[in-house]
Amino acid sequence: LNQELMKAWHVAMQVHGSNEAYRIFFQYCIESQEPVLSELANTLSALGGGTPEEVLRSYRPNPRAQLLSSTYSWMFVSQPPACSALILNVILRTWGVVCMHIMEALRSDLEALELTEEDLGFFSMHDLVGSGDQKMDYTWMVKGLKKVYKEGLENGDFNYKELVKNLHVVQYAQLECIEGCCIP
Repeated sequence: LNQELMKAWHVAMQVHGSNEAYRIFFQYCIESQEPVLSELANTLSALGGGTPEEVLRSYRPNPRAQLLSSTYSWMFVSQPPACSALILNVILRTWGVVCMHIMEALRSDLEALELTEEDLGFFSMHDLVGSGDQKMDYTWMVKGLKKVYKEGLENGDFNYKELVKNLHVVQYAQLECIEGCCIP
């Protein structure tokens, strides 16, 4: 998913990059992923899942899970940047709440699981409430989002009804992805 998201942001920069606010926003999206991928590798290793490469080699694609990466690509490349930036904000803040609940559930059992909070850095970096060090800095997104949204309004490139429709599409794809990855 992360690889596909990066590809989508690179293409979005090509498609929308003539506008400075859009280009800067998508560049920040790309740059923000380096610490995320590093923490993901550490967390996978701590949980016994192996390296990201090993996980990908053993992964059997599930069409339900693949829908999300395709939806992200569609959204960032073909939809107005003001719309996709607002949706990205919703996605990351929702993911932050999910990670907060994951960390809440695991904190009391870390010792029994022979884990530390650092071992779960991928989740704790996104935990918007519980992360003491706030490894994931969202200020770039808020500042960039405001600029992208303002540009979209000024350019007549934003439609609230379309935003809501697109958000529903993304939320559906997220649900399919979670249900496709977390088979009981």
